[in-house]
Amino acid sequence: MDILLIFCMQVVYVTITTVRWIILMKGSYKLAASISFFEIVIWVSALSLVVTRLQDPLRILVYAAGYSVGAILGGKLEEKLAYGYSVLQVITERTTGLPQLLRQEGFGVTNWSGSGLEGEREVLMVLARRKQLGDLTDLINRHDPHAFILVSEPRAFKGGFLARYGPLHHPFRAE
Repeated sequence: MDILLIFCMQVVYVTITTVRWIILMKGSYKLAASISFFEIVIWVSALSLVVTRLQDPLRILVYAAGYSVGAILGGKLEEKLAYGYSVLQVITERTTGLPQLLRQEGFGVTNWSGSGLEGEREVLMVLARRKQLGDLTDLINRHDPHAFILVSEPRAFKGGFLARYGPLHHPFRAE
């Protein structure tokens, strides 16, 4: 019974740890601190079940296996939560009409002219919630399958507008 408990606690602990780190990196310090309380309670409890019987190698192996499974589940959970924002920089032909299409679909777009090896290009910058990333890239690919798309995640931003959600208020924080 302890073996199963150790495994389950490790899975939960590492899953929570993974998500907390991502939340912390996005700048939500208070939420990350709240999560860490439960994280440590679980970790100490699981660890105590192992260190009180170090002569049982199965406990150590199960502890390690739970850690591995928790890392996978934490990553998958973070993908599903899609916490935060993404910035897409899109390079396309000048004549695609992509900025107008994205605006019609409710995305804020800033665009400017650029030049590439094969001539004039249009560069677009689009800020979107990470939950919208799949739909947004699908829309771009359907409209211009040859577009170059670079996705990054801003740690912080100030100002701007997302048409579907209104003005953005995420001020830079003093470090």
